[in-house]
Amino acid sequence: MVATVRVSAGDLWVYPHAGGTGTQTLGSRALIGNGWQTYDTLRFADVNGDGRSDIVGRTPQSGLYVYANTTSGGNVSFAGRDYMGTGWNALDVIL
Repeated sequence: MVATVRVSAGDLWVYPHAGGTGTQTLGSRALIGNGWQTYDTLRFADVNGDGRSDIVGRTPQSGLYVYANTTSGGNVSFAGRDYMGTGWNALDVIL
């Protein structure tokens, strides 16, 4: 994933990388889903080590959730969220 947009209504869109290595070409946007206004912080990181960017979201109540990237054959998709615990608001930065 290269670029994402979260609109005030809570929709999360992703613009996948569509070019070859070393290019900056973005593909057509894909709607990941709605309800993303629940999170005060969203990041992409390869949490599970499969080489794909997963979504990491932190809530204002300090909960941390991970959505594993399940993209296959160009169809952008993510698994349901996994709860990673609480207490994450103590951190200023989540990479």
